[in-house]
Amino acid sequence: MNPITEYALQNLTIDKGLSSNYFIEKSKDNKNIIKIIKNSKPFYIGSNYSVTRDIINFMNQVGDYNVNTIFVVFGLAAGEHIVDLLHNISDSNKILIIEPDENIIKLFLNTKQYIDNIINNDRVVLTSCEEKMLDIIINKYIEDFAINNIKFLIFANYDKLYKEKYLLSYNAIKKYIEVKAMNIITNQRFSKDFFKCFVKNIKHIIKSTPLNETKNSFSGIPAVVVSAGPSLEKNIEQLKRVQDKFLIISGGRTISALNKVNVYPHLVSVIDPGEASYEVIKNSLECDAPLLFCEVTNHKVVEEYSGNKIFTQEGYILNEVTREILETKVDALYQGGSVAHTCAAFAQYLGCNPIIFIGQDFAFTNNKLHADIASIEINNINDKETIMVEGVYEDQVPTSKLFDIYRKNMEQFIENHTDTTFINSSEGGANIKGTKVIKLQEAIELYGKRNLDKDMFSIIRNKSYSFNEELIKANIETILKDLENLRNKCSVTVEYSKEVLEYYENSKKKNINLLLSKINEINNNIGKVKFISNLLQPVIFQVLMNPEYMEKINETEKERGTRFAKQAIKLYSEIIISIDEAVPYVKECIEELSKTEVYNG
Repeated sequence: MNPITEYALQNLTIDKGLSSNYFIEKSKDNKNIIKIIKNSKPFYIGSNYSVTRDIINFMNQVGDYNVNTIFVVFGLAAGEHIVDLLHNISDSNKILIIEPDENIIKLFLNTKQYIDNIINNDRVVLTSCEEKMLDIIINKYIEDFAINNIKFLIFANYDKLYKEKYLLSYNAIKKYIEVKAMNIITNQRFSKDFFKCFVKNIKHIIKSTPLNETKNSFSGIPAVVVSAGPSLEKNIEQLKRVQDKFLIISGGRTISALNKVNVYPHLVSVIDPGEASYEVIKNSLECDAPLLFCEVTNHKVVEEYSGNKIFTQEGYILNEVTREILETKVDALYQGGSVAHTCAAFAQYLGCNPIIFIGQDFAFTNNKLHADIASIEINNINDKETIMVEGVYEDQVPTSKLFDIYRKNMEQFIENHTDTTFINSSEGGANIKGTKVIKLQEAIELYGKRNLDKDMFSIIRNKSYSFNEELIKANIETILKDLENLRNKCSVTVEYSKEVLEYYENSKKKNINLLLSKINEINNNIGKVKFISNLLQPVIFQVLMNPEYMEKINETEKERGTRFAKQAIKLYSEIIISIDEAVPYVKECIEELSKTEVYNG
């Protein structure tokens, strides 16, 4: 049994027993079929006359696929169609079955007929349609590189009988693909920036205050998270008279907007690596509020920002890498795609309560991307980009798919922190579930009761030198050696792969088994150099997701060998290029750390 299936089944309400209204019968063509009695009337999952026809219709949905295709099947029923699917696809294909009715799962388990074929099959996962469980299973079972290789199949009349749960399942898969695709595109676009910023920021990380030292330092203090949505102009000036009562947290874009109305943030957060994040803050770098940054924050922002700095781990791509280099665990904050998520997570980490949003539209209020007061670029949107969502004050407001993902991520964050009150004081935009909608003036009257204790700022305003600089430098030097060693191995692998290609294309005599074993040995060593994994990920994804290199159904040994060799040549050649780009930055980092040692000495 696949461990994920085991996990899913453990969460079924088995203790409630099987409903007496569910039966397995034989159809007219002698196949198992589910009958359900509802409101004293019987109905079937599929056709009582011909389950065979239902299976044929089901299999017609399969279409073109390869050995890496993942089949997501909505509907377990009696399992006849799953057995047929398993019989017709490759042994390497995986199947995720989503069953919307727990009673059908219980009935299936009781019959035991296809337990070995389906339940005890490691490449098959069965789960119910409970939303949180479904999200967990999808994330565990579908690898990132498989998102463009998924087939969603519906058995018989499941989509009509369980319409609501069908839409929930379909949208869960769709959301997963969209979010992963967005992450992949972001990583492909910014992977070099991520790496460059990370290496250049190390010298600043070791001089910063670790996030851990700030935990709960503003417990019970109300916070205002200032975002740059179009509605910001409606209430930003109200912060003027309460900046000694609320902790004001700003992204880089909104510092100048706040300063224009004589409001000065207590904390600033910049997370993005891109040049745009520098452009929006470059005129506000003299700000003396502490800057929250992570490994991949634009290195020019970190270099030129005049205030003290608080370091938080990026927490996803670079989590293990950072720990290995620093040999210190620094806490990470929730990231949902925008700096607003980081600001909200920072406020929650500091113990602030309530957390009040202003300018957090997640929508194109007045057909704009940002408030004019916080915009440095063309500020109108293209109507073709929009979708409609529920508004905070209006029935529907225009937004983009990306903004909508950000909004849903914020809702998830809020749902995970029920002990904190979240207030939406943005005067426009999309509705954020889980927030109380209160005008900022009213929120000020409710929560602006006492002045901030200035002693609270001592932790985040005083520099902390808790990192072992000598140890970190030694770790970077070890990484440099690992990179140079890996490059040499990749060069050898390219040559081995060319020999494999000659063997299959030109029938040249080679010790093919020895060559393949050497390639596999080197391949297993690549993942050990985690420091460069972010830089390599786009290259690896580009190769893994390329149909040219995917295993075909019924391919011959020659086709398989040729494909493998071409894939290896492409992959390791690209890795060599990436390492050559990375090494100068690593050497520069070591030189900078050496200068720091001399200065400290």
